[in-house]
Amino acid sequence: MSVGLYAQYNTISDVVNASQGGWAGIATAAGTGTTTSPYTSANGQDGIASNAFYENNLSSWWITFWTVGFPASGDTFYNAGYQGGKYVAEQDAGNFYEPVYFILDPEGPNTKPSSKTEWYDFINGWVAGIATEMPQSKAAVYVDGSTYTDYDIAGVGIPVFVAVTPIGTSTPHPAGAYGYCGFYASCPVSTDISTVDGWGGTYNTVQFSGSGILCNP
Repeated sequence: MSVGLYAQYNTISDVVNASQGGWAGIATAAGTGTTTSPYTSANGQDGIASNAFYENNLSSWWITFWTVGFPASGDTFYNAGYQGGKYVAEQDAGNFYEPVYFILDPEGPNTKPSSKTEWYDFINGWVAGIATEMPQSKAAVYVDGSTYTDYDIAGVGIPVFVAVTPIGTSTPHPAGAYGYCGFYASCPVSTDISTVDGWGGTYNTVQFSGSGILCNP
């Protein structure tokens, strides 16, 4: 199984229980988008996850999503992505355990990109910002299916995670993403896990409504 749980992890025990409960990995929502530089703000989720993995030698994987706002008036898409990535790298550089990927979640405030060039500038800024403290290979991006297709996001050259909703055997989704994020799942969750797992992808996740941890596989 290559499906993990995207959820809000409020305690180390939440992470441990999900990992040891049968999920292949966990995904944290670690940052909230802001209207001004650095365009994101930490909520503590990464620190909780890092400590959980470090203290308990967990064998599952961990990926983290950071919502980053788009540039304020007078700023550039590249700089907004860069400032967001740099902030994340600085926040997490001192953690004992690192996630597999730091994933840009471009759903923050201000005006979103309206061209391929703007999308690429924003994403490349994120990559450069993460690279100030972390290897470039750790940067990734998360988009919906239409953005992935319309702006050729795969062409930016880093792993792309694609949101798919609702979860269902007939749900259309673009091929070739590095991971798929299906929502919303329901308990018992085995059918939803099997569906998302069948889409391909290396690191896939499901999310329950409200981002809670409702049940294990």
